[in-house]
Amino acid sequence: MKVGFVSLGLIGGSLAMSIRERYPDARIVAYNRSEAPLNKAIEDGVIDEATGKVDDTFMDCDYIFLSAPVETNISFLEKLSPYITEKTVLSDVGSTKQNIHKAVEEILPSAHFIGGHPMAGKEKSSYFNATRDLIKGCYYFVTPGKAASDEDVKAFETLIRSLQCNPITVDPGKHDFIVGAISHVPHMAAYMLVKLVKDCDTPEEYMRVTAAGGFKDTTRIASSDPTMWSEICLANKDNITSLMDDYIKKLTDVRNLIAEGNEKALYDLFSEARDYRNNLIKPVKIKRRNKGFTGSMSVPGDKSISHRAVMFGAIADGTTHIKGFLNGADCISTINCFRAMGVKIDHEDDKVTVHGVGLNGLKKPDDVLDCGNSGTTTRLISGILSGQQFESSVTGDASIRRRPMKRIMKPLQEMGADIISAEDNGCAPLIIKPSKLHGIKYSSNVASAQVKSAILLAGLYAEGETSVTEPAKSRDYTELMLKSMGADISIEGLTVTLSPGKPIKAMDIEVPGDISSAAYFMGAGLMVEGSDITIKNVGINPTRAGIIEVFRAMGGYVKLLNERSTVGEKAADIRVKYSKLHGTEISGSIIPTLIDELPLIAVVAAAAEGSTVIKDAAELKVKESDRIALVTKNLKAMGADIESTEDGFIINASGTPNPLHGTVIDDSMDHRIAMSFAVAGLIAEGETEILHPECVSISYPGFFDEL
Repeated sequence: MKVGFVSLGLIGGSLAMSIRERYPDARIVAYNRSEAPLNKAIEDGVIDEATGKVDDTFMDCDYIFLSAPVETNISFLEKLSPYITEKTVLSDVGSTKQNIHKAVEEILPSAHFIGGHPMAGKEKSSYFNATRDLIKGCYYFVTPGKAASDEDVKAFETLIRSLQCNPITVDPGKHDFIVGAISHVPHMAAYMLVKLVKDCDTPEEYMRVTAAGGFKDTTRIASSDPTMWSEICLANKDNITSLMDDYIKKLTDVRNLIAEGNEKALYDLFSEARDYRNNLIKPVKIKRRNKGFTGSMSVPGDKSISHRAVMFGAIADGTTHIKGFLNGADCISTINCFRAMGVKIDHEDDKVTVHGVGLNGLKKPDDVLDCGNSGTTTRLISGILSGQQFESSVTGDASIRRRPMKRIMKPLQEMGADIISAEDNGCAPLIIKPSKLHGIKYSSNVASAQVKSAILLAGLYAEGETSVTEPAKSRDYTELMLKSMGADISIEGLTVTLSPGKPIKAMDIEVPGDISSAAYFMGAGLMVEGSDITIKNVGINPTRAGIIEVFRAMGGYVKLLNERSTVGEKAADIRVKYSKLHGTEISGSIIPTLIDELPLIAVVAAAAEGSTVIKDAAELKVKESDRIALVTKNLKAMGADIESTEDGFIINASGTPNPLHGTVIDDSMDHRIAMSFAVAGLIAEGETEILHPECVSISYPGFFDEL
């Protein structure tokens, strides 16, 4: 591979260093106006050849990066024209994109141009401040030009991922708007805050002398190069001025709230901003583990049981005491929703007390019920709300508002429920109005515990029997718990039937550890040499424990100890030891029992010997993310041989000791993806970076501490 750099400053130099580290045999050439950076880059071994002008040194490059300021990059296009061949991908690293794209279309219309912008930097520019780590872990905007083919873009994204960056492909206009908001306007604000203090300072310059950490942190970026930022402002002036108009309006609004003495509005505004700011979490870096996991551990309570214990306790007669409750964000959403409907719920650590109000004791909430990221909360609570004599609305975060709700809306509507999608797109927000329900016999085309549960919960309020038949047996937590609490439920094969009329009675519930959470350490124990670990008190409900069967089928040492049962739920201690694994096929009726563990199983398969085929798992596409796409994308980025199919994956692995290499993981805020690839990082060469570690709080808040 031959790579050229036109200008070798902070970003260009850091990019060149990163390429040299990842591709030591690459030939790297560079132009720079002054000789000093070039001489240093040759001395450092970063570049192979330097030139003081744009000439045939750049002939036959696979990639050429324009690394000067925006307007200067445009001036190089004609000079580069003779040296750009059909195989050359031309890129840049500038902070604005529309200008350079327009110039390329006019000057080099056939060039395979792909704009690029690593979201990294320092206040001090020049090659002498460049480091090979500057761009590692950063987001890297990719803006394909009109002449760039899909193959060009895929190859460029692969290059960027190999440098441990996370590519985000957008059009040039969207890039300029986004970067205007998160970079350009903040720079203007920083410059003006400094100017404000300078102009308002006392004769003794007390403001300058006493300016402490808060002011210095807020205005740090005002130390940046004035020439560069003058150019950026003019290149992105439309977005910057529009965004500044919005910013000025917001400043005026808060100024007026202060003048009015409106404490509550100020608190709400600051809280909203604080919560958003707190989500700007630093990535977690995972390094290869050279020592096995040993000893014993526990994992948080089962998420599915925790949800249901609160929900069913809320509509039961009496007080339900829950021990081992999962303090994850999803389960907290369930608590908050029922509190909003008048249910008193005491919560301390992993103990929850639910003071039930009976089947008909819920009260109309004052506001929309926010289910956060929880699909379980959204779908199950919709079944309960369909039988209430008040109107309600249910929504969630951006992920929930994309997930399909027609699968519960259809059977609930067949039962007479007045439930609609507010946006008429089959997704939340959902609006549910009072109606009279009647029982149905429903044949579901998907094996989904959430669909089955929503129907059965609505059946508690319906006239006549309600039955649900599935194509394969899904998780049976709902029917087991409702039956233990006194509901009239019968189970025959793949059909569950509920007869209404019997009250739900409160009970004490001990929640076992979640096998989905245990699975990550089971996988780690099987893959990391020297491991021998026992995970205590894990739920092994047969409709959920398919991963035990699969790991055993792959040759893994998985042993159940101290098996027991409580409230109809089986639990055991699970011992796993490092094992030589081989491929297997996973399909059919076992899929619903391990649907959430399939991303992890794919990771483990990449460390096994032979081929692993996973099919009949199309449901993965409509989870918190398209998990088929993300697993395939991330394992490929780590060097695995994996191909996606319509309903799963095919993974071919050699069983070698170092099957994967570290990279930046696109987790898309999906907790299962983040945790699965954190485990992959334990056996990968180099560092594996999880960009959104906070997302695991949905199901396993202490995961990274345990890992």
